Amino acid sequence: MPAVATDPGSRLLWYFNHAHGSSISFNVATITGLEDWEAWGRLQERVQSGDLQGVAHRADTMRYGTVAEIVEPLAWSPLQSVLLQDLPATPSEHDRTMYVEDTLFADTEAFASGPDAVRAAYRGNIDASGAGLTELTAAFRPVGVSGRRGEIVLLQRIRDLGILAQLYLDGEAGPGAPWSADHAPTPFTDTWTTRVLRAAPWSPLP
Repeated sequence: MPAVATDPGSRLLWYFNHAHGSSISFNVATITGLEDWEAWGRLQERVQSGDLQGVAHRADTMRYGTVAEIVEPLAWSPLQSVLLQDLPATPSEHDRTMYVEDTLFADTEAFASGPDAVRAAYRGNIDASGAGLTELTAAFRPVGVSGRRGEIVLLQRIRDLGILAQLYLDGEAGPGAPWSADHAPTPFTDTWTTRVLRAAPWSPLP
């Protein structure tokens, strides 16, 4: 985290652990914010042959592999930009938070209208003003050829862990449900994968 922040154009945003029982054990997910393409290029060079190479190699000895993609916010995403310089470069404790991450795969034929169709069908809370299980923190899509075409990622903060537990017990989503629990019909086959993520207490964004 501090090493990434030595470049003013990059910051770690989130560090997540998969919640036990919700996906493959001992997986983690990170989201790194980049100011522009030049910042991405510098980060790649640092990992491949610069000061982050040693960190990357040590991490490789502790894992079976990684997957990554470059994403950008959709026009209706609550999170549009982050002032990277305002984020902490060293760990600091905050309250624990949990998220539901839904990754949707729209049919190729409906890809152009996919983001708008998802926005129209989404029954969760787009902002913090509503009540219920979740509120949408960010909505992303891959940039160019950096991910699967037709993919949309919804990052939804869990507002009430008690309601989440009830959802798993009786299947009743209630208001503010994530995409994977309840959504209106879409003009495409809304195949999705879901992960429940727990933000580390030192994650820059809670």
